[in-house]
Amino acid sequence: MTTFSAEAEISRLTSIAKLRKEEAKDFRDDGEIKSAIQALEDAIAALDQSPLSNRLLETDAPSGPQKKLAFQLADCLGMLGGNYRRLNQFPEALAAFNRGRAIEESEKLEVPSSYNLVMVEQAVRMVRDHGAEPASPPIWDT
Repeated sequence: MTTFSAEAEISRLTSIAKLRKEEAKDFRDDGEIKSAIQALEDAIAALDQSPLSNRLLETDAPSGPQKKLAFQLADCLGMLGGNYRRLNQFPEALAAFNRGRAIEESEKLEVPSSYNLVMVEQAVRMVRDHGAEPASPPIWDT
C-alpha cells in the first residue's frame, strides 16, 4: 500500500506539464495547431485528474503543491486559449481563458500571472465580433 505524497505528485505533474507545453510550442511553431491543442489538453487532463486539483478554487488554505499545480494549470489554459484563437475558435479560446482567469484571480492560489485575465477581454470581443456564442459564459455573468 502506498501513501500519497503531494511533493512527489507535484513533481510528476510539473514534469508532465512542462514537457507538454514544450511540445505544444514546437507544434505551434511548426503550424500544427491541432497537435499543440492536443498536447495542452493532455497536460490539463493530467493536472485535473490529480488529487491535488480536488476543489482547488474552493480550498481555504491551499498547500504549496496545490499552488504549483494552479500555476501550471493556468499557464496551460492560457496556451490552450491562444492556440484556439489561432484557429479562430473564439468560443473555445474564451472558455480556456475564462477558466485560467478564475485560477489567476484566486488570491489564495497566488498565481503570479494575469495573462488569462487580459486574454478574456480580447476573446470576448472576438466572440462578439464574429457572432459566435461562448462555449461557456464569462465568469462575471455566472
